[in-house]
Amino acid sequence: MQVKDLEIDDEYITVRDTDSIVEVSKKMKQAGMPDAVVVNSKEKILGALDAYDIVSKVLAEEANPNAVNAKDIMYTPPIVTPDTPIRRVHEIMRELDVSLVPVSNDEEKLLGVVTILDILDALSIEDAKEKSWLGKLRRSFFKRKS
Repeated sequence: MQVKDLEIDDEYITVRDTDSIVEVSKKMKQAGMPDAVVVNSKEKILGALDAYDIVSKVLAEEANPNAVNAKDIMYTPPIVTPDTPIRRVHEIMRELDVSLVPVSNDEEKLLGVVTILDILDALSIEDAKEKSWLGKLRRSFFKRKS
């Protein structure tokens, strides 16, 4: 099964790499989204960030959220394409302890995102239990290192 076999999530937000964490947080709150794709001024995908990154890398470190930009705390997952196997997306998420990976076409245009929920939808719960990766992913998400 490949990414193109999923309903690629088109509900996502983008933030600029130069946006302050205050601006990013406001956009995330307004959209009701826990994560965002980070792009530059030419809309090229640079990475992604989530609420955990804001908490662990800014707030917990007592950094000034007005002085920290999205590029300072984003993670840089490999950009996946519609032809990327679902298992590879899962591996990326586990390796980076993230729950969102951007999907791009050959021209590096953002097509959408794949989330851990998309992966779970693609795989049966029985398969997840048999492979035991679901529990590991849940545990690792809450123990993620900054």
